[in-house]
Amino acid sequence: GANTIKRKTLYGIFTGWFLTPPVACFIAMCIDFALHLRYIPH
Repeated sequence: GANTIKRKTLYGIFTGWFLTPPVACFIAMCIDFALHLRYIPH
């Protein structure tokens, strides 16, 4: 009932909080990489 829903949301919040830093870091690295690629003269 309500307990499983609460546990699921807590689990989702925890996994989201746990996964956000690596994902944000990865996205920042990708953007940085793309910007550097654009500015490298061919």
